[in-house]
Amino acid sequence: MAPSVRNLGSHSAGMLTAVSLLAVFVVLLGGTSPTRADSDCAAAFERWSKVSATRTRKQNTAAGAQEACLQSEATRADLLQALAKTRSLCEGAPWLDQSAKQTLEMIDINASVIGSVALCRSEEVHAKAVEPDPTPQRPVARPRACLEVAQAAPERFVLSNRKCAGRSVLAVIERKDAAGKIECKAHTIGRQLAVVTPARPEINYQCILDEGSCTKDHVATFFPECDW
Repeated sequence: MAPSVRNLGSHSAGMLTAVSLLAVFVVLLGGTSPTRADSDCAAAFERWSKVSATRTRKQNTAAGAQEACLQSEATRADLLQALAKTRSLCEGAPWLDQSAKQTLEMIDINASVIGSVALCRSEEVHAKAVEPDPTPQRPVARPRACLEVAQAAPERFVLSNRKCAGRSVLAVIERKDAAGKIECKAHTIGRQLAVVTPARPEINYQCILDEGSCTKDHVATFFPECDW
């Protein structure tokens, strides 16, 4: 059963995701000799843990203890989206040995934790906001299903922007070569993009460029391993 965030009240928010869960992950995998695919899987999960630690906060409960919290539902959605990408990478391994299965278990635990963690109360933020911020925050990028993938020829696929015509789409595309090596790269797509790859490319994330916080700098924080 996934651990309850509220039961970790005495821990800081960073310990919730990057220390407590990642420490268990290291103990579980410390004695194995992973393949390259498993190593990529573990590294991706560790990167996600570090990102989640920077996005998680802590607040006081009514009883005076501390609990983890997230600033907004948009933050929760971003973390879950990035975690789903990590799971996809792990499931793409040619086989799942014990270490990869343990990593997937840790991913499921983190998904449960992030899905149930409380939102930070606005009054705690208000205490330090004596003066209004002259630069209002941009709304968080909302994932959009704009692109369609079609095979145009052997080892050639076309990503077409039909659902969001007239807008540029920022997409994180993952493709696998004949040797099984995975390449992740960000693209800005106006009408369409041709991709040469023996297997169907995967769209890990897509949003309308410059809509809210849909920028390369923002999205890159969730896919630091990709080519930007």
